[in-house]
Parts: sequence; structure tokens; C-alpha cells
Amino acid sequence: LFQKTIEGVLTETSPNGERITQALRAADRLNIKVNQAAFDKILTAAMKDDSPANLAWVFNAAALFDKGTGAKYFDKIKNLVSQADEVDKKFLQFDGGLTTTANAIHGIMSLAEKQGKVPAVSQVSARINAAIRTLQEQMLLFANYLLSRKHVSTEKAAFHLLSALGVLVNNHQLVPITVSLAGPVMIDRMQPIKVFITNVFGLPIEATGVRVDIIPRGSENPVIGHLPMVKMQADPRIWGFGPEKLPDEAGFFTLAIKIESGDKRLVGKTGSSVLIKKCDDIVVDDLKLGVLEKEETITGSSLNSSFGFVI
Repeated sequence: LFQKTIEGVLTETSPNGERITQALRAADRLNIKVNQAAFDKILTAAMKDDSPANLAWVFNAAALFDKGTGAKYFDKIKNLVSQADEVDKKFLQFDGGLTTTANAIHGIMSLAEKQGKVPAVSQVSARINAAIRTLQEQMLLFANYLLSRKHVSTEKAAFHLLSALGVLVNNHQLVPITVSLAGPVMIDRMQPIKVFITNVFGLPIEATGVRVDIIPRGSENPVIGHLPMVKMQADPRIWGFGPEKLPDEAGFFTLAIKIESGDKRLVGKTGSSVLIKKCDDIVVDDLKLGVLEKEETITGSSLNSSFGFVI
């Protein structure tokens, strides 16, 4: 009964990539063998619709073929990636938003994993904002977009998001790194400056060392370069350095992070940064608090009814 239902897709008139993927995925979950040659034929026909939404499903379907049958689809990944839109030089996404983008990433990386190689699109990427992005850069921008949408409100969106993030962690080709500040932008002068260095699931990566360049805002030249960071024993996701390493002057500083690792899958080992703010200490000799009416202005008489504080 199940096999008949699955193979019923073969008799449909022009089934799209989603229908074919659903059939092949059901067969895979139920351990049912299907006529791959027949499904290959209808999937090839379905590629005539080269919209991002359909191609995303096509690559998910191709990842369910054996390696030989799915090989011809691998080189078509560039046709999908070239349709991505870059936003603010931070994100890459497809028309269709989260669902299409997450499904596309899942399909691309699943097919790459089945074929055992990285998609060769770095030299044929579309020009985006007058810049040609390598595949590694593209995957980081895709990951940024997915993480920016992590507060989803529907089960469908959550499924696609988690599926895409999962394949970005569990593959042998490309694993994006995320870097974020562990704490507020305004630092505590008595506490270490800490950053999270993780994969997109927030899990620690295999880093052998982390260094940081400290750059004043508005400058391109670091005042301190290649400063080693130390992994926190209490949490392997966090690396930090002592506040005494910061310049004496107050202000905003960019921390440019450089990660050392023997894991060749990792992308984003350079190019990530976080912003911190260092403030000057002040000494308060006297403090008074007065209660005024909304339209009342502060005068000498206003302070006569104020309350003094002991410093």
C-alpha cells in the first residue's frame, strides 16, 4: 500500500520538486525501495522550473538518490545559489523568506554530503552588491540569516529552521562558526572580556587557539594585535582575556577574532568581530534627588527640598 502511494507520484502530470521529495523521503523513512531511474526522470523534468522554492526541493530529492544517480544534480547547485539576495552585507536569503532559504540550505548541504564534496560555486557566483562571494562567505551569510530568524512562531518554520541548522553542524564539508559577545557591550572593568565561539547550534567547536586584534572605533589599525585568548574552563564555548589588556583610554573598540583549528570544515575562522565599550570611572562627591512637577524647572529653591545621599 505504501509503495503504491509513493510510486503514484510517477503517474502524476508534471509533479514539482516538493511532491517528488515527499515521495522519496517517505520511501527512505519506511525503507522502501523505489525505481530511482523513474524518479530521476521526473525530477529532471521538474528542474524546468528554476525558481528558488522548486530548486530547493529538487536538491533535497537528489540527496535521497544513490551517489551515482544524484551526481548530475550537484553541478546545478550554482543555479540556485546565484539567485540569492544579499541584505546589508550581512545576510543571504532567497525569495520566499525563511522556509525557502532554510529548505535550500538543507538541500544543498545534504546533496554535498551525499556526493562527498564541497559545492563548486565559488568562481561562478552571481555578482551581489558588486562583490563576488566565495561559497564559504555565502554560507556564513546564509547562516547569519537563519540565526536572525530563530524566534519563529509556527511549527513549519521551526522544522525548516532546525533542519537547516542541523545540516550546517552535521556534515563533512562546511561548518559555519558564530562569534558573539558574552555579556553587555559596556564591559565591567573588573571582569574578563568574553566571547562565545560556537557552531550555529551554540555548541563548542574544536579550536586550538583564539587571538584578537583590538581596534579603536573609526580606525583600521589595531592598537593591540594577535592577543591570545584563553578558553574558560567552566564553559568550553567561551574564550576571554583580562581587562588589563585593553588600552587605557575609554571608548568603543572592535575585537577582531581569529580562530585556529585543525578542523578543515570550519568556515569563518577570520572576519568575525564584536564591539565593546570601555568607560572611565568617575568619583561622586555629592548626590541629591529632588521631586519636581512635570512642567517645573530646576532652580535653586528646588534643591532646598531635595534629599541627600551618603556616598
